[in-house]
Amino acid sequence: MVQLSPRQMVVAVLRNLAHRLLGGIRRGGHKTAVWSEEARRAHGESIYRVLSPYVGDVAGQTGLEIGPGDNLEVCGQFLKAGGEKMIAVERYAQPPQVNGVSVLRAPIESMNLDRQVDFAFSNDAFEHVADVPVAMKAIYKALKPGGRFICNIDLRGHNVFNRPQRPLDFLTCPDGLWRMMFSHIATTNRVRAHEFVQAAEGAGFVVKTAKALASADPAYLASVKPHMLPRYQRINDEELGIVQYLLVLERPVSTRQAVA
Repeated sequence: MVQLSPRQMVVAVLRNLAHRLLGGIRRGGHKTAVWSEEARRAHGESIYRVLSPYVGDVAGQTGLEIGPGDNLEVCGQFLKAGGEKMIAVERYAQPPQVNGVSVLRAPIESMNLDRQVDFAFSNDAFEHVADVPVAMKAIYKALKPGGRFICNIDLRGHNVFNRPQRPLDFLTCPDGLWRMMFSHIATTNRVRAHEFVQAAEGAGFVVKTAKALASADPAYLASVKPHMLPRYQRINDEELGIVQYLLVLERPVSTRQAVA
């Protein structure tokens, strides 16, 4: 049974219909434009602290950020650390111009860079991509051999299902109702942790790190799992409970390394 009130369902369906009639999705990404400069900087620094240890020394390198929303502060942090150039791929939001950062407006799956990059990263973006396997292949292609992709993924519910104490209620929603509520809204793709790993390996990446950064309360998970769609009920509790997931992926230097 879907964990949502009838009123919430109706409002979500009407909101989605309004977006469709107005010409589709109007925006997505972080909404930090109304924040103070200090808050925006702190937000970017906090993300940088999580991701940068897995990237290593970036002196003289070119990096790629996937889905920065309207804040390029993380790119700025990598430039301060010695990066030569940053490229940001953003489909919806309008990030401000930052020296040393080029913004490409395109879906991740169809991005076309004029150069390969030394490293790539995304924070709370890959849960929104329409086709995860294709997006993984696009990033693999964009990386130089030996390059790393650091992918931090938010596996919680979004939009009307954004409930900190009940982060997995959205997995109870039938697919038909889900489409009625979100076909024209930027929301989660409902892809689970093991599916991201499978997509990465299918693209050719070597998985260096795959770990949960946060998980749902076990008692809550036990109460909501019987209401989830069958495909989610089949996932073991340890993986199903993951609500924040970090992947460190590497494009191998050679095909032999990928096989190994």
